[in-house]
Amino acid sequence: MLLSETLERVIRVLLVSDPQKFSLRELANEAEVNLSRAAIEVNRLHATGYVEKRPYLKVLRKDDLLRMFAHSWSINAIPKITFESLERPAYLIKLISQLAKENKLKYAFTMLSGAELIAPYAVPTTTHLYIKKQQKESWTELLEKNDIYISERPEHGNLILLLWHEHIFYGKQVVHDAHVVSNPQLFADLFSSGGLYRDSALKLEKVMKFV
Repeated sequence: MLLSETLERVIRVLLVSDPQKFSLRELANEAEVNLSRAAIEVNRLHATGYVEKRPYLKVLRKDDLLRMFAHSWSINAIPKITFESLERPAYLIKLISQLAKENKLKYAFTMLSGAELIAPYAVPTTTHLYIKKQQKESWTELLEKNDIYISERPEHGNLILLLWHEHIFYGKQVVHDAHVVSNPQLFADLFSSGGLYRDSALKLEKVMKFV
């Protein structure tokens, strides 16, 4: 990952919240980072022309900042647990949403599973979602009760649980009772994967301009 965790959080808040303006302290609180670290990252973004600092913080070049975020992000670098299921993604999306609601678990779909709910481009064959690291045992137990098991060959799995810190859920959306990461995060996940996923990201980008 080319981004520090602090910069990742700061950029996510700025992209999700634009055109909202922030004081430095408000931004640090939203990003859940130390005030001095937030100041360092904001100064870097200001020096490269992405943000204005006074009288309040605001994004100046949102499209460029989004692309920078996507180019610096790598979903493939995120730890994951891979499961195998005979069910199709459409069914898994409904099942996971139901299990999470019943058991008070945090999650958010991404990649083509998320795009399918926001800006459909290609039918997903694999279901991707972020979960809280601390809840991976709960998810594993619930999925096994539904005959979905950890794959012995991860490359053949079709249900991917991504383990990242909780700020990944910042700005998450609820679509048809399913939770999806914010549009900027969804774009970065898709764009960083190249190929068909990048094409889906570009479709999403067009939708984002009208939101």
